[in-house]
Amino acid sequence: EIDQQLAQQDKDFEQRLLAKDQQLVEKQKEFDQQLIHVRKDFEQLLLQKDQQFVEKQRDYEQLQLANNQQLVENQNGFDQQLAQKENDFEQHLFAKDQQLVEMKKEFDQQLIHERKDFEQRLLAKDQQLVEKQKEFDQQL
Repeated sequence: EIDQQLAQQDKDFEQRLLAKDQQLVEKQKEFDQQLIHVRKDFEQLLLQKDQQFVEKQRDYEQLQLANNQQLVENQNGFDQQLAQKENDFEQHLFAKDQQLVEMKKEFDQQLIHERKDFEQRLLAKDQQLVEKQKEFDQQL
């Protein structure tokens, strides 16, 4: 009967271990999905910026045909605006990268904590089994 109890406890423990591993896999999947979403946002933003650049380039060419003097004035404004937009874009990109790094750090810390917690429970379970085995051996 004790062997059956020990076998059942081992089985229960293994099932909990599998469930915990499954949770970790699901959390990794969620993180991966978030990463995919952020990357898609980044790509979409990049496409928008490219489109804006193309439109501004087309505007520039039309201004050049219309009036050379106005072109010089507009070119200065265009350059400043483009530099500001590029700067804004790079800052946004850096912030997104930082966000991803922080999310990864948090996930890694949580994973480490959960692994340590799991190992402690595993050690405690092993100790219980050792004690039960000692009691069983003494009873024999």
